Amino acid sequence: MGIDGLASLMSTAVNKDQRSDNKQKIGKAATDFEALMVTQLLRAARAGGSGWLGSGEDQSSSTMLEMAEEFLSQTMASSGGLGMAKQITQGLEKSK
Repeated sequence: MGIDGLASLMSTAVNKDQRSDNKQKIGKAATDFEALMVTQLLRAARAGGSGWLGSGEDQSSSTMLEMAEEFLSQTMASSGGLGMAKQITQGLEKSK
């Protein structure tokens, strides 16, 4: 194998690494997007309520609920959630 063959092999290996890295980035972005959407759904559902356990809402309970919603959303999205991330990832990979 000459220098040209070695260069070709190295180029192929680099391209595979870049594709794998891009696929991971697409998956992460899609999961983050799904988590954001779930967070917004939870906030919209809570917006009409009367506060924590019906006792009104103060600043600390509001902050705590927002953190809980974000954590729940991230957990749901990273474990499959509503399936949006998977569909987004498949759509983006097809469009390449």
